[in-house]
Amino acid sequence: MERKRSRSKRSAGFSLLELLVALALVGILAALGSFGFRQWQQSLQVRSCAREVASLLRLGRSQAVASNREIRVKALPLGETPGGRPVLWLQQGNLSRGSSVWLDRPGQRVEFPARVELGLSQDCRIEAGPGYLSFNPDGSSNALYLCLQERAGTQPARRRYAVGVSHAATGRICVLRWNPATAGFE
Repeated sequence: MERKRSRSKRSAGFSLLELLVALALVGILAALGSFGFRQWQQSLQVRSCAREVASLLRLGRSQAVASNREIRVKALPLGETPGGRPVLWLQQGNLSRGSSVWLDRPGQRVEFPARVELGLSQDCRIEAGPGYLSFNPDGSSNALYLCLQERAGTQPARRRYAVGVSHAATGRICVLRWNPATAGFE
């Protein structure tokens, strides 16, 4: 009887080899999960930036209507300093149309995350100079898209979102997502 007890106690546990295999599998799954999580988190960061840009454009449009002054969104695709991140902010004109003097509106800026670039049209060209999206007091606008792209290291930037005015007459703001299957924004 004493022999049966000692055998059952030995077979109740795990061997060292079984534990090492289980730990190796958990490590591999954790590494794969962290890679997927990192990509998901970066994708979420770009989408959040696109929503911020759309929010700033909507704010500019509503302020133009409310103040009866031309409001524009100034976009610096290469940032304010060499090597800087893209920046957007609101400026108010001195007239309802054709303003000649522009004043920055304090505190209303969007700075892009490190891996996100800004192009000034749907073909996602990055230009050195500033771009402007203007809103008039009647709600109309010039039709310009801001293209958000994601850069990963030395790889070419991937188009992600286009945020802008779909109809100049109405000033309607829309966010379009890049569809690689159709090679266009939808």
